[in-house]
Amino acid sequence: MNSKSRNIVIALIVAALLLGLAVYYLNRPKTYRLASHNINSDIKVDFPTTGNKKFDNSLKQLINEEIDTFKDIVGPNKLPHNWRAELIIDYETFVHRLIKSYKFTIFSFTGGAHPMTSLFTKVLDTAKGKEVKLSDLFQPGSPYIKRLSELTIADLSRRDNADKKWIKLGAGPDPAHFQKFVLSEREIILFFDPYEVACYAAGPQTVKLPLSALRDVWRKNAP
Repeated sequence: MNSKSRNIVIALIVAALLLGLAVYYLNRPKTYRLASHNINSDIKVDFPTTGNKKFDNSLKQLINEEIDTFKDIVGPNKLPHNWRAELIIDYETFVHRLIKSYKFTIFSFTGGAHPMTSLFTKVLDTAKGKEVKLSDLFQPGSPYIKRLSELTIADLSRRDNADKKWIKLGAGPDPAHFQKFVLSEREIILFFDPYEVACYAAGPQTVKLPLSALRDVWRKNAP
């Protein structure tokens, strides 16, 4: 390859990288921050706005409910031992084709024996402008919950100090166990709060299942 051809290739690579960065920054959600501090508590909440009014309003309602619950528990008085109550909510974005998924992590300390961490997710089909539910991804009538349960139990059971009884209780074939999910490029990722499939000390649990393992139950026109 001569120097002229090499320069053309380099220019094309640079242009592709710049285009990719431009697309990323143009399409990434704007982050809004809510913060407040008073005599006994600190609140810091980050959340995205997607431009989809219905989706954004639904998300804001969930965020406000978390804040209101925290304030109700803490109340107006100082905590003992000079503790400060704390609520932190942040999020992570996942992309699968035209699907954007948001995982929200809620960290709260209200003066108990230890802080608590919980999770929730919201998934948006940007092409259709509607929120995606788990059932939207799978063929109606297919045993997809049973498949998710089997794969999840198998994954969790291979982990250190796995409690098989606890795992079966929290990851058995019940749709309620699999509502915290996001889609990445090649996986469906499931999340479980502390105490759902493991003890508190083990922390939140994440299970990544390849979409290829779900091909036969996946809805044909799913994203």
